[in-house]
Amino acid sequence: MISLLCFCIVAMSNFSLVLTKHRKETIPQNITLPNTAYLKASAWLITMLSLVVSVIQFGWSIGPSAFFGCLTIAVLVVVLTLTYQARYLLHITLISAIVGVIELLL
Repeated sequence: MISLLCFCIVAMSNFSLVLTKHRKETIPQNITLPNTAYLKASAWLITMLSLVVSVIQFGWSIGPSAFFGCLTIAVLVVVLTLTYQARYLLHITLISAIVGVIELLL
């Protein structure tokens, strides 16, 4: 469940970094347009990966519901981080990615 939540946080923060306003608040240097396309593609891939993880962990009966629940919590975390402490979004994303991979491997 922790890996699912961590992957959802990484995906939602990638989606938010595609937008110019959020990118300027969190990343000091400018990112070119092809890099934002990579961010969007990675966000979709990580979202699909988290759906697969939830189905593997919980099965088809509860997996999609757990996925949407974790996605909702991840959106809440990203929105609150962007609202109050936008400069910490990259730190939260990196920590979530590391914890998610470690949890998935264990």
